[in-house]
Parts: sequence; C-alpha cells; structure tokens
Amino acid sequence: MGTSTAEKMKMLKLLFILSCLLFASSAHGTIAKHYIVYMGENSLPNSEAVINYNHEMLAQVTGGVEKARSAVVHHYHKSFRGFSAMLTPEEANRLSKNHSVVSVFESTSHPLHTTRSWNFMLEQVQEGSFGKGLFTKLRERIYGPKHDVIVGHFDSGVWPESSSFSDQGLGPVPDYFRGQCTAGDGFPSNICNRKIIGARYYYQGYELENGLLQNSGRPFYRSARDDNNHGTHTASIAVGAPVVKTKIMNSLNSQVIVGGAPLARLSIYKVCWFGKCSCADLLKAYDDAVWDNVDVISLSAGPAKAVNYLEDCIAIGAYHAFRSNIVVVASAGNDEQNGVLARDGSVANVAPWMITVGASTVDREFVNSVTLGNNEAFQAHGTSKLTLQGSHLLVSGSYCHKNSLKNRATTAKIVVCFVQTPGDNRTDKSEVVRQAGGVGMILVETVDLSQTISDNYVVPTVIIGQEEARQIEDYIKKTKTPFASISPVQTELHIKPSPKMAYFSSKGPNAITPDIIKPDLIAPGLNIMAAIPHDQVAMYSGTSMAAPHVAAILHDNTGNPIQSGNRSATPFDLGSGHLEPDLALSPGLVYDFNENDLIDFLCYHTQNYNKLDKMVGKSVQCKPRPVPPYQLNYPTIAISHLKGPISVSRTVTFVASRESSQLYRVSIKQPEGVAVMVEPQFLDFSRGTKLNYTVHFTPGSSSRVPNYVFGSITWSDGKQHQVRSAIAVRVVA
Repeated sequence: MGTSTAEKMKMLKLLFILSCLLFASSAHGTIAKHYIVYMGENSLPNSEAVINYNHEMLAQVTGGVEKARSAVVHHYHKSFRGFSAMLTPEEANRLSKNHSVVSVFESTSHPLHTTRSWNFMLEQVQEGSFGKGLFTKLRERIYGPKHDVIVGHFDSGVWPESSSFSDQGLGPVPDYFRGQCTAGDGFPSNICNRKIIGARYYYQGYELENGLLQNSGRPFYRSARDDNNHGTHTASIAVGAPVVKTKIMNSLNSQVIVGGAPLARLSIYKVCWFGKCSCADLLKAYDDAVWDNVDVISLSAGPAKAVNYLEDCIAIGAYHAFRSNIVVVASAGNDEQNGVLARDGSVANVAPWMITVGASTVDREFVNSVTLGNNEAFQAHGTSKLTLQGSHLLVSGSYCHKNSLKNRATTAKIVVCFVQTPGDNRTDKSEVVRQAGGVGMILVETVDLSQTISDNYVVPTVIIGQEEARQIEDYIKKTKTPFASISPVQTELHIKPSPKMAYFSSKGPNAITPDIIKPDLIAPGLNIMAAIPHDQVAMYSGTSMAAPHVAAILHDNTGNPIQSGNRSATPFDLGSGHLEPDLALSPGLVYDFNENDLIDFLCYHTQNYNKLDKMVGKSVQCKPRPVPPYQLNYPTIAISHLKGPISVSRTVTFVASRESSQLYRVSIKQPEGVAVMVEPQFLDFSRGTKLNYTVHFTPGSSSRVPNYVFGSITWSDGKQHQVRSAIAVRVVA
C-alpha cells in the first residue's frame, strides 16, 4: 500500500493548491468549494482545444490563466465538455452565466447503495442457455456471436486475483476497446487480463470533498484495487466466472458462485472510497468509459435524493453514454430512515435514459432455533457463520448500545439485544456483546424476519421477532437461572412466496418527473452471495446488489402478486416487475426512443435553447407546445395530474422471429376510478415492424382522490409473448 514518488508529488501539489485557494478565499470571507462546470456535447476538434478553452474561460473569473490551471481538478474532454474546479460561490455564479455553460453545481459525494440469486431467476431457462449470460446473448441478437460485451464498472475497484475474474476460455481483448490498465498501489499495469481488460481510478474529487485518503485512518489502495469489498462483490454478480466455494456457511457447502454474464469483460473505474463517490470523479469516469467504448455501465451509487437532471452528475454522464449507445444500469437507492419500509418518492436515480433497479428477495432463507432451559423452542433466522456449543446463561441487554453492558452481568452469557430503529447497526451490537464478555446474541428485529440481512456478526447470533422476544423476556424474569442454546444455521430453499420487495429498496413516484415511473424493474438484492477481496465470498444486501443483475415477472412463485410489506407491490415499488432473463432474450415487442424523443423531454424541463444546444451539440428547436413527459415512448405510463381526458401514444417494435405470431391483442387492467381504452385493439406486424397505438384515459366522476391508482395494458400474441406496461394515474380536481 505504498505511494510512488509521482503520486506523492501529486498529493503535495493538491495540498498546495488547496491551501492557497483556502487562504485566498478566506481573505475575502468566502471559502472555495469544489464545483462542476458542465458544457454539454464536445464540439471542439480535440482534447487539447477543450482544455485550453476551459483554462481561458476560467481565467475570466479567477484573474489569470495560471490561477485557472491551479483551480482545475478534472477536465472532461473526451466524450463531453466541462471541468471541475475549486471556486468561490461568486465565481461559480459568474461562470453559470457564460453562454458556453449548461450548468454549474457543487460536487458532492454520493453513497454506495450497499449465489442463489441467478439460480432463482433462471430456473425456467433451457439447459445450456445460461453459459453465455444475459448481456452476451442480448448482444449477439444485435451484433452477431463475435461481438464481445464490455461492462464498465463504477464502484470501489476490484480484487483482480479473485477466481471470479479468471480469463480462462476467453479470447483476445476486443479490438474496439480503447481503455487502459492504470498502475497504482498493489496494482501493476500487467495485472489486467482477458477478463479485466481495463482499470482506472479517481480520487481527486473525493479528497477535496472529504479530506486526504491517508487521513481516514483506514487502509486503502491508491489504485483500482478494491479496499472496500463492495466493488469486487458487485462486479462478480454481473460478470463473475463460475467458482466452486465450500464451507461458506453451515449447510451452505460446495456452492457455485457465478455472475450473470460469465464470458463478458470488465473495465474497472474506481470512483468510490470508504463508501463515498465524488460527483466530479464519477463524471470523469463517464468521460473515460464512453471514450473507452464499453457496452454497459453498471453503477451502484446515487444521490441521497433525486436531483434535477442538469445538476445530476450520474444523469449527465448517463445521457452522453445513451447517445453513444451505451446502456447505463443504476441502483434505485436504499431508504430505511423512516420506519420499516422505504419511503414513497425516495428513488434516487430517475433519468429516463438509464435503467433503474430496485431490490427484491430470493427464495432462500437461513433458519435456526433458540431453545430455552424449560425446553421451549422458537424458530429463528440466522446468517451468522459462527456456532455456539451447549447451553449458556441468558440475560437481557436492552438495545446493546456502546458501553451499555457491564462485563460482570454478561460474561459467558447469551445476551438478548433489541433493534431500536431500522437504521441500527446490527454488527455493532454484536461487538458490544463481545466486548462485554458475551458468547452469543439473540437479536430482536423490527422488520419481516424473512428479510433479515446477513451481517458479519462477531459472536454467534440468531434473529427473532417481537412475539418470540416477549416470551423469552418473560422466561428470564420468572426464572432464577435462565439458560438457552442456539442451533447451527440451516438453509431452506424454494421459500414461498418469493420474491418479495426488499424493505429498504427505494420507491417511486419519481420526484423530478412523476410522469416517468421509476424504478424500472427489480432484481435480487437481499443477502446476495458473491466474491470479495482475497478470493473470499460474502453475502451483502442493497440495491447495489440488484443493479448488476440487470443487463420481469409480476407474480411470486405462488402465483400471487409480489408483496411489499403487507400489501401488493405497485409500479412505484417494482416498475415493470422482476427481471426474468429468459424472457428478456425474446421480448416480442420493445419500446424504442431516440435522441429526438429525449430532446422533446428536455424541452419540457427547460426552455433555455442555449443550454439545450450545448447539451446535444446542435441547434434545438423545441415544439411550440411542450410535449409532456408521459408522451415519451417509455414502456410504462404515468400521469401525475389527470384532470380530464388525456390520450397517450406509444410505438412498439416487433423483435420476435418471423416464425412467431405477428398478431398481438391488447388486454387492460383498469385503474380504479379511471376508464382506459386502447386503439387499435389488435396490432398486425405482418405489415411492418413498427406500429403505433393510443391509450385514452378518462377520470370517473367520483374519482377525485389524492392517491395514485394502478393498472396495466398487456399485448399478447396468444403464445409465448406477453408485453405488459404498468400504469400509474393520479386524478386531481
């Protein structure tokens, strides 16, 4: 984990620049901050011209070219134009008025959205179809079998020695890839292979916003090597090669850990340090990844809440990726701050030009039991790798906060600890028990026990519900010498009902554009097993884990609607439904939209033609009457303010084989209190591959309610294809 002379010089320069800027700005009573200056599509002849222009423009507000050079942190010059720099708010405001600028906004650090899952999704796939993976198969449909798939992975880096990233069986690196393998701490430039074909890392923005890496007090690698586990885990979910692991947990032996596209390639962009990802660094990674010619970008981070598109670094980068035919898959976000279930409107990544993924459960649970000294037994849930032999004295420890337990009362005992709020750190409670001499923990949860999250407990731990806790507490109070034993963890598969919405998965409606449903779909995100550094495996939970699964079912494995808490999930929970890879390979019909559609969408959000011209790189003429967002050719339909009759148009493209049925018939699930009619009721694709239809919405006379109502329309060929569009409507007076 050493630092090279060149890196030391970079750090000294950064410290010098920062101290000078802080001194200069404080003399005027204003502290400089890290801002992003976004200038849209690159219209200049080369990178040198972009950088020179950046310096000249910045010099107009800083007082000279040399000051401008010192202030710049990142230049965005390959795939779009812009820069990030240390600026005072006054300087940032002056730059925002420059005719070349689309937006100026402060760079902030976004949090990371912290295997049975692929088996669960692929149980119905024909034998042999799993080997090449979803990304590869979809790519073959478009480009033919010789076109490789390159996944650009934005996260905390990768552990290249992991068996999940073996390049066995892979051919040469695709010749269209323009990336590089950047050397750094513990990461020589020759460590890349035919699996990990590129690696870059970015830390300048993080350090300006959070302090120097070495001041964190935590170990790290100033390179693309993973020092957080998160990046290796999510990368292996997406494209990990098959690896057999033994003794992962009790009763979980000889498990095959494999990603969704095991023959795909990885290009690593390390943008996250200690769980935070700087916006300026993320945008620089986008600039490089688009230039490198990746096919897919997988991103498991996002803002704390949805941000205006022109001030959202993730949305801006994804827009330019979209224009280069790169699919961006992003996590919906994790929200557990206000009660058990995620809050409405908490979904973070909401731009329509990216795929946003929420998290679901899989059909596996970890169970064990607690047996009291009176032989009364309770079923419990457990994800602890540790086991506890025999019976031990039992004591209540309340919430088990730091320094709350006394060693004499808890030494050699099993301690009952209560979760006070959903955001409590469960692992910390086990550490408190260990430090107080306890030998085991019974954790009393506030959430659905089927959604208990695997944590790295430091003492043997089981998880119980509130009712079981009341009975155990009653036993402790009434018994002079209470004892208990904890059984080893056992794994139960094919749990029904499955899947369910993960309680922490952020929900719609879309806070920026409520007429676009987000998330788009859901995928497994609870207790997902995948690789971590040092060639180990672990189970993590979050929409971070769901996003890499996507490259949709609406019912669970009992045939009933997927549940969110104690109710049926709505499109604001699961979008179009649960990812079902086999159906995704042959969807029958698809909804395409292009740059012209997005121009209409952006015109609705801003009538500033100068900004739009810069963003798209050409003169933009918005329609005299802005096109509302619900007219975007999106696969779902949302109308947030239905006051009277509205008609929505969609275009579908036939992508099934000519041997398939070309005649599709519509069926409608009516939202309560809203009449929905579709014209025409039949689509005959023998006359062409693209056809239009119109959906007419009419509010009922008694449907003036403030809440959304939900329904759907489904086009079916009567055989293998059913193409469903979720509907969300809110009727207003």
